[in-house]
Amino acid sequence: MRIENWKIVLVVLVGLLGGLFALPNALPTSALSVMPKWLTPVSLGLDLQGGSHLLLEVDLKAVFKEQSVSLVENARSALRKENIRYIGLSAEAVVIRVSIPETEQRETAREILRKLDAGTEINDGGNGAYQIHYTEFALNEKKRTVVGQSIEIVRRRIDELGTRESTIIRQGDDRILLQLPGVENPEHVKSLLGKTAKLTFHLVDHGVSIQDALAGR
Repeated sequence: MRIENWKIVLVVLVGLLGGLFALPNALPTSALSVMPKWLTPVSLGLDLQGGSHLLLEVDLKAVFKEQSVSLVENARSALRKENIRYIGLSAEAVVIRVSIPETEQRETAREILRKLDAGTEINDGGNGAYQIHYTEFALNEKKRTVVGQSIEIVRRRIDELGTRESTIIRQGDDRILLQLPGVENPEHVKSLLGKTAKLTFHLVDHGVSIQDALAGR
């Protein structure tokens, strides 16, 4: 079987071009400075040059716990502002519980609690006992927001490594897939991602005793 000459020339030309563009990957870094700007090393993926493959999980429970604590503080401030007496104000997971002992204050308290957050619902358990919880839609929206923010934080920290062709994508409801070609030390990546920076402020009322604070006054 005879192969036409133009096909042979085409195959040889493609092979030469492939070798030319692959050449920068075989040269030392010092030699790249004299190469033409259009001839740069080919970015190799995780399967060709190795690297780090990590699956991160966002701690949504901790996030919702912090939001619940914040909701409790907002409820406490709002009720005190209106001089409404309350007892048993506490947070359990994503549910806030509180009791209003004074019958004439319950309707006002209900309105205050209902306006704490646009994504919450309030249930009346009778005898002035109320439960505030996030709706299913609000929880899903908060999950998407938290994971999206986490991806951006991971991306900013990974940029410090100067890694090219990194892959940072969401996987499932609460996980982030991270692939870093050429990064052979995953422990360093974990250390970089594990750094936390958090600043909080708390007001302390020295005029209230511990007993009164525990009683919700």
